[in-house]
Amino acid sequence: MPVFKEGKMCTKCCGPGPFHKKKSSKDGLSTWCVLCKKAQDQAYRKANPEKIKEINHKYYEANSEKTKERVRVWAEANPERIKERDRNYYRENLERIKENQHKWQEANKEKKKETSRKWYKANLGKSKFLAKEWAKANPEKVNENSRRWYKANPEKAKASRRRWYRANPEKFRRYDRERRARKFNAPGSHTEAEWDALKAQYDHCCVKCGTSGSPKNPLTKDHTRPLSRGGSDFIFNIQPLCKRCNSGKRNRETISHRPDQTQLPLF
Repeated sequence: MPVFKEGKMCTKCCGPGPFHKKKSSKDGLSTWCVLCKKAQDQAYRKANPEKIKEINHKYYEANSEKTKERVRVWAEANPERIKERDRNYYRENLERIKENQHKWQEANKEKKKETSRKWYKANLGKSKFLAKEWAKANPEKVNENSRRWYKANPEKAKASRRRWYRANPEKFRRYDRERRARKFNAPGSHTEAEWDALKAQYDHCCVKCGTSGSPKNPLTKDHTRPLSRGGSDFIFNIQPLCKRCNSGKRNRETISHRPDQTQLPLF
């Protein structure tokens, strides 16, 4: 610990100290005060970075375990300073860090995948949230990545779609209807709430044969005027038919079985 000594003055700045202890001097103290010695050391390090690196490297090789322990103890006692140091370094060297990360990932693709899988499993909720946010911000990249993956993995893609269809039958049917509407450039649209209200209006029964919907013969959306014949996707052009009645009708005719419709929809 630096000390003061009565009557002793720094030979560089003529200040009263304090001074570091030095066994080789007559009074046991260095001739320069702490501040002057610190400034000298900093100037030497700045002027001789390669020498300092070599000295530090040699010391580390000779005292690796001791150095690691000292660093670990200091880091545990100063977590906020470590975080602040890392943040500052990241901000000041952002481009270089990104370039190094990209090079490492290109050279270690399998390690990168394994690390990503482990992190994903350990942080499932955060992973899904970040993936959704990224997908919202990058829809074009998402579509391009999906197309590339489907093209490279056709069998896996088919199996994945089949699993999704089985797990989400209602979503699949809605997606298929919306796809058909886009295909025929059909005007208008309707919500699931409107469809639910329409089914409830007819007690969840087929308006043609009167049977209630069941898993084997569910109620389906039938466009009174078929989409292929210029019909719209508005709710007034839709009637609830069971699967059998809807399949029999197909798109050959424009027939309304809704008792509340006195005339056929114009579109």
